[in-house]
Amino acid sequence: MLVDPAGNGKYNWRILVEDRRRAPPSVRFIVSPVCFASVGESIDDGRAVLEILTPDDLT
Repeated sequence: MLVDPAGNGKYNWRILVEDRRRAPPSVRFIVSPVCFASVGESIDDGRAVLEILTPDDLT
């Protein structure tokens, strides 16, 4: 969970994904495309992304 550095009271999320299917493992971040007005909205959106994430999304 990240807070807008400009101090506008907005929140977004960043998810660290480590793909260990190959050596060496690859690491990448999936970042929310928008800022949300509340922590709850940001968490709900991040959870929705995790629920539909598939291995193909990592390539």
